[in-house]
Amino acid sequence: MENFEGLLKEPLCKIFDEVVTFGKGFVSVNMIREELENRKVPKADTEMALTLMGCIAAVNHRFFSGVPVLFRFSSKRSSQGFLAEFNPFTRRQREGYSVYAEDLAQLIKERTAYERVMALDERGCLLYDYEMAPRPSLEEVLMGIGLHEVRHRLFHHNQVSRITLGYAKEKGDLELETAIRLNRSVVKSKKELYRNEGRSTYFIRRRSGWDELGAMVVEDLAILKMRQGESFAAVCNVACLHPVD
Repeated sequence: MENFEGLLKEPLCKIFDEVVTFGKGFVSVNMIREELENRKVPKADTEMALTLMGCIAAVNHRFFSGVPVLFRFSSKRSSQGFLAEFNPFTRRQREGYSVYAEDLAQLIKERTAYERVMALDERGCLLYDYEMAPRPSLEEVLMGIGLHEVRHRLFHHNQVSRITLGYAKEKGDLELETAIRLNRSVVKSKKELYRNEGRSTYFIRRRSGWDELGAMVVEDLAILKMRQGESFAAVCNVACLHPVD
């Protein structure tokens, strides 16, 4: 699958049936759909959850092929405000990804309506005008989340290092440097907001630490490369920026 044609269609999920687990065993997408429906998850949220699973699985497959991955689906919202997240192995849970289905279709739709994507002018400079910056498409939002979460898994397994300005300057990559500067500003604002809200140190670290910064940079660059017409493989490779030697 070297392009984005059909990315949001159900067959993408079916391709990865053999590497998607649910509960204790391997199951089909239809079984997952039935289970979510049994939990009274609305159809629109169920289908969006399955599509998001497919996007995460597609990216994950490029770096962890042949290794079964566990997907957990919750009929509730995340207490941390996540739409999806990577879950590292612990004594209580297997490694995998979680997708939060409650109101997911609406929350994704809101991202396409209100978020802005990183855009550069003809000189390669960031467009800071909020109104001039383009809105992301549904495809871009979902692929961005997929790259974001797989980046977390790569970082957890020490396959990639922190994405720093020094690394960007060493590569001479203006787009990467711009994405880092933009997201450092976003992370700084988040930290201040969370402290003012009295959030825990754990919450702040998860939402604004080095790992999260790197995933945010990857997400922005992936969407930028999609807009530049890059292949599916090239977009996925953004997830492994600054690989460990």
